[in-house]
Amino acid sequence: MTAQLVVAGADRTCDTTGVVVVVGRQSVKETGKPGYLAADLETAQPAGIVSAFDPVSVSVDGQSRHAGTVTDTRVRHATGDDGRTIAVQPITSMGPLASWGADVIGDEPWPAETVAARANRIAALIGQPLVVEGGQDLAVVPLDVDRRPARELLTELADSTGGWLFDHAGVVHLQALDARKVTALTARWTDEPLGGTWDQLDAGTWDQDDAPSPASPIVLDCSEVAWEPDLTQSAEVSTVVTVTYGVEDPVTEDRPTVTVRDDAAADLYGDRLMELDSQLLDEADALTLASTVLGRASRPQWALGSVLVDFDLVTADNAARLAVVQPGARITITGLPQPSPLAAFPGALEGWTETVTGETRTMTLHLSHVSHSLAVPTWEAEPAGETWDQLDPTATWEADL
Repeated sequence: MTAQLVVAGADRTCDTTGVVVVVGRQSVKETGKPGYLAADLETAQPAGIVSAFDPVSVSVDGQSRHAGTVTDTRVRHATGDDGRTIAVQPITSMGPLASWGADVIGDEPWPAETVAARANRIAALIGQPLVVEGGQDLAVVPLDVDRRPARELLTELADSTGGWLFDHAGVVHLQALDARKVTALTARWTDEPLGGTWDQLDAGTWDQDDAPSPASPIVLDCSEVAWEPDLTQSAEVSTVVTVTYGVEDPVTEDRPTVTVRDDAAADLYGDRLMELDSQLLDEADALTLASTVLGRASRPQWALGSVLVDFDLVTADNAARLAVVQPGARITITGLPQPSPLAAFPGALEGWTETVTGETRTMTLHLSHVSHSLAVPTWEAEPAGETWDQLDPTATWEADL
């Protein structure tokens, strides 16, 4: 399994022993960052020396894994097996999000618009492609830009509205708040009478739908990963979340706020405040952001951190799905050794580090607990009087995590 490496239009696959590609972030607490590649090139010819800004692309089995430009390099020398002097040149290539920081934009104030429209405005001003997931119905405040770097503006937009940024295979992605949720769910109630109401349910049993779908979790058994589980937990919780939104009052120069509180969690841990300054325009969206953040932050959850996957160990189906996975995907690790606080870890993929060397391919998956990263719908969110026959019969729901 060889990584095809192309630099400045020349195939350099045979000039390197392998590549390391990093996508996304390691933790849900980090902001968006560019993807990058690291590789060592060898050449005996002056024409084989590469320079800063040279384009770089990598693919594995026909799937693009990285596209960017050289940002850092150096040259050292060694003696080859044939006695000739060769140049050994480590290179670092950064994805397109890095270059957005060099483009200063915004001569005129921007009007109130949706998150998607604002993001696409920024991309259009620098002539770069951007994939926006969600954000069509989230409005943001007018902004007096006054010549600022495009990456800074896009990062602020994502961070202050509950989304995040990453680039992968040469394309920048913004996942908005309303896109970072569990959307294709894996279980459904099938045996309840049509007159049954939510408040009459007990623990019940789930009828699992095992048919694969693009957004269904990738399930990896511990036997498929080359690592020992390391579960951690911290006492970092927030039981009260305040979000600033809207435009300034012309007299007081204050902006309105909304506050939500998890009463049950506050009874356990006290009032622990988190304050967020958002660019959201409307109160309803600010409440959604506050409630989403509170749902992620009000209870301690076990974290699994990084999971090392060797493609020689995983099933063919899981290998195929991992080869095209995107940040935000759900990955469940089952068969955790016991005794343990969890039998399985329900993860959300924040990013990964992929290493391809010769015939060996590994991915270190950076996972967060799904309830700390994505919005997870629960039965408790439904009205107590809702009846089964009022539901979309094809609707599927995730278990309460």
